[in-house]
Amino acid sequence: MPGFLKVDDSQKPIAVPYLKESGTWKPIAIGYIKVEGTWRIWYTAEVVDDFNRADSSTLGTASDDFSEWENLAGTWEVSNNAAETAGTEGPHLAAVQMYKATTDVIVEADLIDGTGLGAAFWVQDANNWWAAIPGRRTQSNPSFYTCPQGFTLEGDRCRRTTVYTASYEGPSTTTVAYCPSPYYDTGSGCGVSLYPLNDRVPSSRGIGCRGYGGCAAAGGSCSYSQGCADGGFGPCNCVITTYITTCTCQPFGGSCSNCSGTFSTGYSFRTVSSPGRGYYCPQGGSISGTTCTLVENDPADLISSYDTYPSVIRVYKRNAGNISQEFITDIGSDPTSVNNYVQTVSSSYSTPNDYRQDTGKSGSTIRDEYIAAVGSDPASFKVETSGNNINVKVYTQSQVEGNPYSSKSFQSSGAVKTTGAGIVKYTNQPVNQATRLDNFRAE
Repeated sequence: MPGFLKVDDSQKPIAVPYLKESGTWKPIAIGYIKVEGTWRIWYTAEVVDDFNRADSSTLGTASDDFSEWENLAGTWEVSNNAAETAGTEGPHLAAVQMYKATTDVIVEADLIDGTGLGAAFWVQDANNWWAAIPGRRTQSNPSFYTCPQGFTLEGDRCRRTTVYTASYEGPSTTTVAYCPSPYYDTGSGCGVSLYPLNDRVPSSRGIGCRGYGGCAAAGGSCSYSQGCADGGFGPCNCVITTYITTCTCQPFGGSCSNCSGTFSTGYSFRTVSSPGRGYYCPQGGSISGTTCTLVENDPADLISSYDTYPSVIRVYKRNAGNISQEFITDIGSDPTSVNNYVQTVSSSYSTPNDYRQDTGKSGSTIRDEYIAAVGSDPASFKVETSGNNINVKVYTQSQVEGNPYSSKSFQSSGAVKTTGAGIVKYTNQPVNQATRLDNFRAE
């Protein structure tokens, strides 16, 4: 509580009064003035501690040089210029005594590495105090089915009905190319293989042939339906006519090179008639007149059960050693920060081969991911009491700068109020439990 000094008939606030002791000016923690024979408090100093001092197993003297910390329960120590507590379950409580005329208090601090640490107020001793702690709770979300956009969930199935106009295909005639036997389609025409000499026995003989297809004399000819053969009187020179291989007799020693290879000719053509399909459904489904109805009935994606961790404020009371949670309320997430904590769960299923007509998905395995965002932690908090009212604010910036993104108020009942204040840890949070706290201030 600031004091005031009258200067030039105007009351001026005094931020910090000092007293010279043994030649050294020292700040005053509490100032008294005697009014009509009664000493009254006219000034009380804030308790301020940035913990910027050597590591110690206790918190010791605050950085304001007069406030003394007392470890009332568990462990609090100075480590790396911050107040640090153990990772075990609490309570862990350290407190300072403020000297002021009112039990309305303000306590502020920075959260360094998560939540689960908070402000103690109305502290009498280790067994009697109140606390407000920003933290997290576990919210269990049951498994559920989900469908793609445009589908309706029915039980464990995704259903969609599509009605569309049928397509029509009428009668038609088409001229097609083909190759008559024994020809085959070469891609650019019709072809037939010519056999090498002596690999077939002739199936018929013409004039001028003798013994196994040999030519009787030069100039004669013999025709075979399967190829040429040499009877020993002279080779044959083969040419193709229609589907018959004709061997023309040559003088002995002549060439037979034309008796093998492939002979090609053009396509033959014919007209093919088609009655057409009439009305049909190109996208699948059933047809009625000129209307198609496609009913899709897919297995729904199953999302497994998962947990999220909403941010909360808890208010605790310890009375005669018994700790009770007086209030808990969700405070939402910092709207300007990236969500830090996500829970990713996956599900999969295999579809039967005939689960849907014309989908192309038969036998496939489908995986789905569901991301549950639970928000980021506050950087600082302020607890302020006024009578029975307890107000807690959380901030995105350290040292309670800027506007709070959440403010919650609670009404206490039956509280024994004192001017003791401090820092506290009670239970571990489900995610990102903090162990370090900084920039403490109380008034």
